[in-house]
Amino acid sequence: MAEKKKSEDTGNSEPSEQQEGTDNPALLGEIEQGPSKLEQFLEAHQKKLIALVLALIAAVSSYIIVSGVREGKEVKAGEELISAGDSDDYRNLIKDRPGTQAAGTAQIELARALWDEGQEDTSKETLRDFIAGNAEHPAQPNARMILASYLLEQGEEEEA
Repeated sequence: MAEKKKSEDTGNSEPSEQQEGTDNPALLGEIEQGPSKLEQFLEAHQKKLIALVLALIAAVSSYIIVSGVREGKEVKAGEELISAGDSDDYRNLIKDRPGTQAAGTAQIELARALWDEGQEDTSKETLRDFIAGNAEHPAQPNARMILASYLLEQGEEEEA
């Protein structure tokens, strides 16, 4: 009992065996100073991430260039369509600028010019080719109406 009293008298309230030793886990309020999980990920995959970013930049640049070139072709074809005046100009536009909106419109204008020149069968065939090959063209309903009116004019009411 005297020994117990002696340890109390010294003012040592810490249990001597629990504080010593390195096997204790980190204290509750202590912050780990090592790199974060994000930093570890970035360090491990830095080259892959750089390659991915460069590939994305190349893809976006290619898309911009291709769409710019396509738009330039459409503009030039539109300018040619505006300056076209006869069936030969329309034929040249269709041949030189296939796949453009202006080439589709030129087919309709060619059909009208051929009809006016008296080449009615060729005109109808041109309109049929346009309708079959340009399903997404904005003038598709207009071409159908023109073809129907030509067919009605020639008495082909069933086909119209």
